[in-house]
Amino acid sequence: MNVFIPEDFIPIGEAVDRVAEAWFPEEFKDTDVSPAERQRIGQHENRARTIEMFRSARGRLRELDELKKHYELVNQHQAEQADIAPLKIKADAREKLLSRAWARLRQSLFKGEVRAKLRTLAGPLQDVPAENWGGPLGEAAFADAGTRAPSKPAKMKIGFVDWQGYLIISTEALEDFLAGRPADPPTSPAKSLLPPWEPPKWDPPKIQSMAELAKEQVEYRKILAKGELEIERMRAEVRGQSGRDEQAGGVAAAQAEPATPPKRRVAQRARAEKALQELFPDGVPGPLDLSNVELCRAVQGKMGSSKTLTPSDDTILRAAGRR
Repeated sequence: MNVFIPEDFIPIGEAVDRVAEAWFPEEFKDTDVSPAERQRIGQHENRARTIEMFRSARGRLRELDELKKHYELVNQHQAEQADIAPLKIKADAREKLLSRAWARLRQSLFKGEVRAKLRTLAGPLQDVPAENWGGPLGEAAFADAGTRAPSKPAKMKIGFVDWQGYLIISTEALEDFLAGRPADPPTSPAKSLLPPWEPPKWDPPKIQSMAELAKEQVEYRKILAKGELEIERMRAEVRGQSGRDEQAGGVAAAQAEPATPPKRRVAQRARAEKALQELFPDGVPGPLDLSNVELCRAVQGKMGSSKTLTPSDDTILRAAGRR
């Protein structure tokens, strides 16, 4: 995109580029990367992110077309790795130089030692308040460093008005800044920022065959089936426990003797003792000879012909001395 820049002004990104070139001439010259090379680096990094996405999705069901695309990306990424690695090292080194130059220039802009302007979309130039460089404007301006061209309009409030435009700086102000830089400017490191190039150590991603993928899917389904069986077992156990609790409650309620007045219980026990004497004049047999159930049934059968209230099992056992 072509943006009109007034004469004797340059974009803020180009100003950062010139500062880095003036302060680090040797290192900056060795980090020259053309726009086409930057584009290749960006495409290479995008392919790496796509491959990583496929690797993280491994084990899920995938279409055959997606697998083919994965293999093609891996092969292309490996083929261009040796060519991209030196370019990436140069681009990273250039980024460090630009970052160091921008840090010092931004400080001067923030202190008001250097004045920048905003070439508004409406046309007139506006002075950028110094305090704006301490906020998001400072990060946004660095995005154009090294491109020597503004990428998109910046937004800021000047006074009570919101403006949009392109950040620019006069060449005269930039020359004054470079000529009057502090006595201890950022010095170049003793050694070059560019390390000796070595072939990158590439750990290729593991590429699964169709058979391995099918085997992995079978194992995954087995795990799911096992989990579903375990859930059903736990549900059945809960239902069974609930049924046993309800059954126990019903039996206890059926066996519970209704509350009766003390006189009535005494009368029932007396009738039970009388029936026991009639049935067993020689004494009630022991539990080994006659169980509690048989004893209760015998007494209740004896008293069944009468219309009196038949005593409960507990009352009969107490009358027989077994409780």
